[in-house]
Amino acid sequence: MAATEIENSSEEFKSTAPDFSKWNVGSTSSIQCFPTEYCSVHSDRLLEKYCKTHDEVICSICVSLSHRACQNMHSIPDEIDSLYKPETFNETTRQLHNIKKTMEDIKKAKEIRIKDSTKYKTEAIDSVKKFRKEMEAVLEKIENELVKKVETECDSLEVKLQNDITEVRKGIYELEQSANKHMKSVGNKAQEFVCVKSSEKNIHKAKDLVNLLQKQQGDILSVDSVTQEFLQKLNILSKVSVSDRTYTMKQQKEVNIKLPNDTDCNVFGACFIDDGSLLLADFGNIRLKRVDLSSDSIKDYIETIDCPVGICQTIPNDIAVSLYNGVIQLVSVGEEMVKYKKLNLGHFIFSLAYKNGKLFVTDQHYALYVYDMNGSLLRTIGLDNDGNKIFTECRHIVLGTIFDKVYVFDKDKGMITFGPRGDYESTFTGPDLLQIRSAAADKRGNIFVCSVNSLNIVQINEQSKRKISVIDRELAGEFPTEIASMSFNPDRNTLVATHSGSTITVYELNVTNA
Repeated sequence: MAATEIENSSEEFKSTAPDFSKWNVGSTSSIQCFPTEYCSVHSDRLLEKYCKTHDEVICSICVSLSHRACQNMHSIPDEIDSLYKPETFNETTRQLHNIKKTMEDIKKAKEIRIKDSTKYKTEAIDSVKKFRKEMEAVLEKIENELVKKVETECDSLEVKLQNDITEVRKGIYELEQSANKHMKSVGNKAQEFVCVKSSEKNIHKAKDLVNLLQKQQGDILSVDSVTQEFLQKLNILSKVSVSDRTYTMKQQKEVNIKLPNDTDCNVFGACFIDDGSLLLADFGNIRLKRVDLSSDSIKDYIETIDCPVGICQTIPNDIAVSLYNGVIQLVSVGEEMVKYKKLNLGHFIFSLAYKNGKLFVTDQHYALYVYDMNGSLLRTIGLDNDGNKIFTECRHIVLGTIFDKVYVFDKDKGMITFGPRGDYESTFTGPDLLQIRSAAADKRGNIFVCSVNSLNIVQINEQSKRKISVIDRELAGEFPTEIASMSFNPDRNTLVATHSGSTITVYELNVTNA
């Protein structure tokens, strides 16, 4: 069926669907005792037969043509009292409404995603072009530096070579003079002796010059050396842009996230999405909230079927929210937030992250799970290569910047590294990586962590696993409370921390490249 036909069918269904609320199910006088609907195949025949074998209402011609062998055939007008239970009407009505609403939600989500697709495409292309321009500027700078270096070194080398040529010419002249004196001294032994000694001195001097000049043949700057230096500069640039960053406090503010009809807020999960919006999983009020930090206000919210725990972005304008009942709710985030699919994992979900079409999930116990986006389990990782337990209590998942690593923070063991497919690689335990209560990555090679024992936020280098800096919340003028979750916006160098209460804390950070 074409898309336009589906659209028309949907609209027609809306306009022709009966208003069930006006039906008086308990009154038999309002219900005809004979079917009034005609067969879709034989349009001139009423649906007066019920084939129990196929659980299908049909007309008399259908009986002759397609159901002749069916033994369990009933006449609807004659046997209606035994065939139909009036109490099933309300249940069927409810199911009609539910499935219709579900399909409308899916349709709405798809429409929103189509609408957002053009915007995303434009932004993505602009981002690519901007990146190219930035890279062109960087490459031009490196090119200019190397050209200047080549010109300076070549000019210097040319001066040196000219000086060497002058010395060689001088040496050649002295050798020629010695040879002439040799020829003129023939027959005069005394003079021959003097010429030999003078010539030996000039020969020794010339040999020293030759040896020196031969050793200097490698002074010329080769093309290969220029290329190698160019690549080294790119490598250094890459390391600086990815890893060598230190964050310090610039300023911080509190943003109210409590709606008029909310009870106490308790946000266990937070994430930024591509458009800069902040999504909050409010466990206490069973709601997913979208916050606009430019106006410090809640833009909109939706109810969830159970208390939301973790949250992460999947594809652009889509997020996954883990619920307390072991379900992951997928939500389209466009002009409106629309729930469109549920994945029932059947176990508790403490933290989740999306990477390359896969969902990585921890259960706060002893395993890391990898699911596809249909909710099918791909892997369960709980043991290392030697059969030992990897976790004592697995908690937060953070996606790495370098080499597509996945990091899981364990209550007692620290920072555990997995490959992009979920292969276990290593465990790193350090004083700043124990009892981690919340964690977030800056997407540039650094991870922010906050432990139960320390209320300050610590910046960890992804490669070295070492502490780089500390954001002292007391010095920032904030009364320290336990942080429940964190999320970082790399475009604005903004770190958000959630906790129990009606506000979240937004830290604006300064960044220094080493």
